[in-house]
Amino acid sequence: MGIMGDGSAAPDKAKFENLMGSMGISNDSQVVVYGSGGANPFITAAFWLLKYNGHKNVSYLNGGLTKWAAEKRPVTGDAAKVAPAKYKAALDESIRAEAGYVTQNLKNPKVAIADVRAADEYTGTNAMGNKRTGHMPGVVHLPFNTTNLNNDGTFKSADALKAAYEAKGITKDKEVIVYCQGGVRAAHTYFTLKHILGYPKVKNYVGSWGEWSKLDPAKHPAEK
Repeated sequence: MGIMGDGSAAPDKAKFENLMGSMGISNDSQVVVYGSGGANPFITAAFWLLKYNGHKNVSYLNGGLTKWAAEKRPVTGDAAKVAPAKYKAALDESIRAEAGYVTQNLKNPKVAIADVRAADEYTGTNAMGNKRTGHMPGVVHLPFNTTNLNNDGTFKSADALKAAYEAKGITKDKEVIVYCQGGVRAAHTYFTLKHILGYPKVKNYVGSWGEWSKLDPAKHPAEK
């Protein structure tokens, strides 16, 4: 499943503009993304999509609605009333990687590549319907959920996150490429590195293993 939830890697620019406008979101709007809990990677995928389309003012609600309600903050069941707005996207390609770029940097010592899938996907015991199984050679395995999150779905402290990533060689001086099955879980680690830890260069390989496994093995290798 792709980052849009329908198998597509990323949305058409015009489609995204229409979607934002229909929700009353303009380029100047402050957008807060959240879900029922804090562990849903589709929420950070929404954050990544907004950033990819050039939206400046985006925030993530740590812990989601579950934590919000537990803190006795106001909630409502009323539908939001919005007026249509105009939205103009400006794609930020600096936070997106494509297969060719990943291939070029598999052996680049200045680039770290992280596989953020579950262990059984990484080892290839769970094929997930893919043509090929395993992982890219030389990558670091850091499952997004156990690496980034506390048991309650909130993010771990910045110090704990920094220690976890640096222990695996994911340091600020390197460019980091993250991938999963379709860019969704990778967006969670993108958010962690870029917007919690302040890493300057982080790219989401949106096509991820779902795409990589279908490509020419000679140019897009896999190992187990």
